[in-house]
Parts: sequence; structure tokens; C-alpha cells
Amino acid sequence: MKETNNILTRHAHMVLDPYRTEPLVQAIEKTVKPGNLVLDIGTGIGILALVAARAGAKQVFAIDVDGESLELARFFAKQHNLEKKITFLEGLSFDLELDERVDVILCETIGSACFDENILATLYDAKKRLLKRSGKIIPQKAELHGSLIGETFSKQMKNRVSPTLDPRGAPPKLYGWGGGTAEGTGPATAEVLKKFLHWNNVAGFDLAVTKSHFGIDHYSGDAGACSGRSPSLAESRNTAGGRTRNNMNSKMTFRSPMADDISKYQFLTQPQLLASIDFQKKFGPSLHVKESFKIQDDGIITGLGVWPKVTWAEGCVTVASPDKPQTHWGQALLDTKKIPAKKGEHVSVELIIEPHSEDSLTQTELLWKVIT
Repeated sequence: MKETNNILTRHAHMVLDPYRTEPLVQAIEKTVKPGNLVLDIGTGIGILALVAARAGAKQVFAIDVDGESLELARFFAKQHNLEKKITFLEGLSFDLELDERVDVILCETIGSACFDENILATLYDAKKRLLKRSGKIIPQKAELHGSLIGETFSKQMKNRVSPTLDPRGAPPKLYGWGGGTAEGTGPATAEVLKKFLHWNNVAGFDLAVTKSHFGIDHYSGDAGACSGRSPSLAESRNTAGGRTRNNMNSKMTFRSPMADDISKYQFLTQPQLLASIDFQKKFGPSLHVKESFKIQDDGIITGLGVWPKVTWAEGCVTVASPDKPQTHWGQALLDTKKIPAKKGEHVSVELIIEPHSEDSLTQTELLWKVIT
């Protein structure tokens, strides 16, 4: 019971986020055809595998490193009479071998910095070894957007709403999703868990049976471990940067491991597209971005704010921008030492996202620097 409690708690914000789940479900229903073979990488508690099976897949291979989550996923599949159409596998997709290549690959390992949960290396390998030549990948495309952020000297900016009170639109209560923190504390989290308890329509599936079957009276907030940021690595007087690793062996948190909340009122530059990966075309296991930003107002640069925009399929899109309704991803803040900046000045940014040298299969390393 305790393990099931924690599993549901860990997955709550992700699965209950309507801005993630609704377009993702729509993409699966548009892409998966009757008779298709489907591979779901990082299936978790199996919701996307259930959707693919319901959409007509002949067989779904659903793989995850978390055996406890897979146990619950098997329970859900049996409850909805889909257990014969879904094969649950414990392990890494890098070690997976299939008798026949699949028609569709699902891989929702998107992070707050878009590519920080090893999706590039994962799909690079899976596409090469496990997908048919004419096969489809969900997501279809992933984009990384960003802006330099910090403190401005402008009176106009100082008189604006405080970033902590930024009145962004709240998400609809379609799945009972609400705000919260990575630590999983506070009334917002309690409200999410309370609603999960009565959650009888997740992408059309009734999961309320979980309570009676496992004897759960409430869900507690064990959010797991979050990746911390290492100290900035200064390379020269006018260069600031840092590195962090995203450990995908850690248990799923309420929010993406790097999740932060950035307000558009913190922008010192116009947001820009930093990288775009079309998974139907050629791509590699790592990313190296060099970009120049134009400062809009005198201020102090404190970091680079980044966020994902994901096209799951044509017309099925999730945007985690600060000026859009909040998602469980939030944004990622790649902080630096404080750098004075003048209006009109051009500031260079370099960002590398790649599999970590110590564990390239389950960890991603981010390195960044800001140069004036």
C-alpha cells in the first residue's frame, strides 16, 4: 500500500497536467492505427500504453526502469481488459531487443529544459534499432526556447507586478491539476492528491478503483529526489556558466527535476528559439547551441531561462512558456554569477546538453555559459 501511495504521488502532477496529457493523448489517437506495433519508452504507470492499446495497437511494448510503477501499470491494464495487448518490460530501451520493429515510438521524457531527460540519446538509439523505416515518433518535434533573465534598472519594469505575483492563467480543472512545488508540500499539492483520489476519468480511463483495491485512504507527499544545481563555473571575468546533471535513475518528482517558475517580467531579452529537433528527420544524441541575445533594458543578468515547446503530432502542442498557463514543467533556470548589461548590448550564450560521461544511458549533463 505504501509503495502504491508513493507511486501515485510521484506521478500525480505529470499525469494530471491537462496541458501535457490532453494533447499527448490526442496525438496518440491520431497517430496509432489499428494493427500497429507500439513502443512506449518510460511508460511509468502505463497511461500512454493504455491509450495506444485502446487506439487499436496490435501490441504495445511498454518499458520502464521502475518496477514498482510497472506493477501498478499492469494492474491498470488488467482493470481495463487491455493486459493481452500490452507487454510490460522492466529495464532500459538501450538494452531492448524486439523480434519486429515497431510502427510508433512514444517517448515523453521531456524536461523543463526540454532535452534534459536524455530524450535525444534515447530516441536516437530507439529510432535506429527499433523503429520501422516508415514509422512515427511521438513527440514529432521538440523545441527549446529561452531568454536571459535578471534584474532591471528600469522604473517602468520596477513598477510592474512582482514576478512572484505574476497573474498567469491557471489551468482548467480537467484533471484536477494545480500548482505546487518540487518538494511536494503545501495546500496546492494536497489539493492535487485529494482530487487524484477521486480521479475517475484520466484520458477516458477510470483509475478510482486504485483506492479500493489497495486500501489507500490518502496520498502522502513523497516527492523523491530533485537534481540540484552545482556552483557556477566562471571561465573568465566576463564569462559565467555552470553545469548540472539530471539523474534519470532518481524517482519521478512532482515536477520535472529542473522545474522552476520564471516570470516574463524577469526577461532582459526577447525570448528566442534556441534549438529545434524534428524526430522524424536526422538528429543526434547531443545538442550544442550558440546564440546571441540583445539586451532590452539596463540591468543585471542572473541566468538563462529556458522552456520546452513540444509538438506531439500535427495540431497537438504543449508550450511551457512563462506567458502561457502553467504546466508541471514550469521552466528551467540556468543560473550564473551576476553580470551587468546595458540596453542594446549583445550577449552570447553557449549551451551543451549531452549524455553524461559517467552514465550516458540514464543521465544528462547540461553545461552553459554567458559571455558579454
